[in-house]
Amino acid sequence: MNELKALRDALSAQQKQIAEQRQQLGQQQQEIQKLRQQLEGTQTVAAQGSEAAPQLVNAALHTASANPEAVTASDAPQEKPKESPLSFHIGGADFTPGGFVDFETVFRTTNTNANISTNFGGIPFNNTVQGHLTELRMTGQYSRYSLKVTDKFGGNDVTGYFEGDFNGNDGANVFVSSNPHTNRLRLYWVDVKRGKWEFLGGQSWSMITPNRRGLSPSPADLALTYNEDSNIQVGIPYTRAGTFRAVYHPNKNWALGFAIENPQQFVAAGAVIFPFAFNAQLGSQFDAANNSATPNAYPDFIPKISYDTNFGNGQHFHFEAGGQLTTVKLTNLHIGAPGSPFVHHQATGGSGEFAMNVDVVKGFRVVANGLWGSGNGRYVIGLGPQVVVRPIQNNPTTFDVEPSLVHSGTA
Repeated sequence: MNELKALRDALSAQQKQIAEQRQQLGQQQQEIQKLRQQLEGTQTVAAQGSEAAPQLVNAALHTASANPEAVTASDAPQEKPKESPLSFHIGGADFTPGGFVDFETVFRTTNTNANISTNFGGIPFNNTVQGHLTELRMTGQYSRYSLKVTDKFGGNDVTGYFEGDFNGNDGANVFVSSNPHTNRLRLYWVDVKRGKWEFLGGQSWSMITPNRRGLSPSPADLALTYNEDSNIQVGIPYTRAGTFRAVYHPNKNWALGFAIENPQQFVAAGAVIFPFAFNAQLGSQFDAANNSATPNAYPDFIPKISYDTNFGNGQHFHFEAGGQLTTVKLTNLHIGAPGSPFVHHQATGGSGEFAMNVDVVKGFRVVANGLWGSGNGRYVIGLGPQVVVRPIQNNPTTFDVEPSLVHSGTA
């Protein structure tokens, strides 16, 4: 009986509590209805009367502007304009196009018989007709285009780079009417980084070319200076050649590299005269700026080491040292020897290279580089021969020849 009585009392109390909650809910609904009527009345007055009519706002019902109609376009949130992307994606790869449009006007006080790239080895003396002629070139052929592709493959960071212009081997009549300048391959390589190792294959700036930082193949990281002339500045050793290189990065400061690069047995245009009796045999074995089919025997070997660091207020310091090993080989027939046997001769030489640059203060940088040795004439913008051929008299009736590498340097 006591349990039944307790249950009835609890049920009665719960019913009383529900009745009180219903009464409170009814009062809240009446208050909300009154507020709605007040708000509708003030909006009607504002629409019919003065713009400055007072408004009653219930902050519990309106969390935005007191008068939504008063919000102007300048107050509304503006969508940020989209920036043009510097690259686009295909799959997981980033493609970054680049280049520039170039209109170049060149005036020279002598006739070098060149286009916009000055032939520094062909500047005539004033005792020639060409030395008393001026020349003018106006062209857009040095305009450039490039494409950089980056991607990740497993644990490898892969970068591909392509660069070209229209400064190739033009036809003799290129400037007559339509100016159909020849497309030219400048760079085309793939670089793979994995851990502390880096490997590159393709056509790139030679490792003998001085760097601004590290041993990077990127044109922005090379110390090529800024010239109006589209040729490389005299004093900077370089080639752009087929190459394979490996670089080891023991830490963020040091880099050690080794490259094998395409050679060329170069004797320069009109700089070397072969012994007359051997001229027919030797002419096709050397490049006098007119033979792309030179029978080279070995690649050029180029080791290099670099050190980079920052100091002061972020100034950068770079130093590098390297070398170059090259070999020239020729084949000829003995003259005067019984049976005239075929004989082979070769000569090997090397050069040393160094370069540095340092940011002294903001906007002022000191740059220096040098190359000295034997057989490097091709690397100094082709201003001199790599090799000459000397005659040898073995006995009064037998004659032979041998290659001799030419010493040269640049700084």
